[in-house]
Amino acid sequence: MWCLSTRKACGASSASTAATETRPGSRGGATLIEALVAILILAILAVAGAALFASAHASLSWQAQRRTAAELANARLESVRASPYDAVKPLAGAATTYLSGMPGAWTRTAGAPAETVAVGGRGYGITTRVDFLDVDGATPATDCLLLTVTVVPPGGRAPVTLTTVCAQLDNR
Repeated sequence: MWCLSTRKACGASSASTAATETRPGSRGGATLIEALVAILILAILAVAGAALFASAHASLSWQAQRRTAAELANARLESVRASPYDAVKPLAGAATTYLSGMPGAWTRTAGAPAETVAVGGRGYGITTRVDFLDVDGATPATDCLLLTVTVVPPGGRAPVTLTTVCAQLDNR
């Protein structure tokens, strides 16, 4: 049954109908400005996410280069340690010598050679330095070598340096 004065079902509560009524001049739904603000917020979040992704990718790439440099330095250090003492000891009369080349065919020089090792199409600069350590000043059997390998990743940032002491052994 309908009430003519209110155009509602007679007996309907005013609280339930008040929620469905709209005020004159108001519109339901989102306006154009609200939609544009929402799109703007989403665009800002997307740009921030893309920048975060790019930063993370660059960091991972740099860490991979540092890891490769550390692996190269360790491999070079181990190959020098595995070489005979006389093949890697400093040149006569020199306290410091630099090595380049390959194990078994080391080239010893007084100055640091510009040696580059290519890994994955990228060049890593590598320097192998051998310093003579006369521990007691008299006995050659106690002489040691200070081995230092420095690898510079592509771009020249933050070189990786590994150092160890190698003693002269009679069985080498």
